Amino acid sequence: MRLTDLFLPVFVYVAQLLRDLEVRHPLFGDVQGTVSRLLSATETPVRPGAGSAEEYDLARFAVCAWVDEMVAASPWEDRQLWLKEQLQRTYYRTTAAGAEFFERLERLSPDQGEAREIYYLCLVLGFTGRYCNPGDQSRLDELKNAQLALLLGAPAVSALERGDFLSDWGNQAPGSEAPRECARTRSRFSSLPTILCLGVPPLLFALLFVVYRFVLTSIGDSFLKGVGN
Repeated sequence: MRLTDLFLPVFVYVAQLLRDLEVRHPLFGDVQGTVSRLLSATETPVRPGAGSAEEYDLARFAVCAWVDEMVAASPWEDRQLWLKEQLQRTYYRTTAAGAEFFERLERLSPDQGEAREIYYLCLVLGFTGRYCNPGDQSRLDELKNAQLALLLGAPAVSALERGDFLSDWGNQAPGSEAPRECARTRSRFSSLPTILCLGVPPLLFALLFVVYRFVLTSIGDSFLKGVGN
């Protein structure tokens, strides 16, 4: 079982959670309990031929950083409670995942492809970390291009994306204990057909499709509400 298989439920749950905030705001304890359970489940499966414990830990760090940032940038009523007990603090005793994400990404070795898939997925699904200010989007695009090229074994991928999948939940990213406002408004859509044509691994594409569907549904709901008013 690959790391993307293991962490798929976490990505899908958080994407669904954020999408549903338009109609309901679940309690902090319920969300924290579900995320903790999903993360705990990633530790138990036997993964013959999979990466090392170190690679798993690197991947889990990326997922924790992504979840923390998505929650911090959301309108969830219990967001402040989450910020006091972020996953990065619980699992890694840090509040600087916005910077450490990229440091760990840079340290990935060529044979840690499964972890690289997770980091790439987090970037495509909207993680910005320390790159959340005006002028940083080009750097993020370069990073995503570079990671995809490494995953595909290609020399370069030009103009892959101009945005990310998830709808804009705010400009805040947790790089410290207190919420931090980004000066740039983030666009979270990208070209699904382009990614498919470039040959992203099937499971990765499946996850992107699931999240993409959530986004399209949200847009459709908003449009219908506007027409009805």
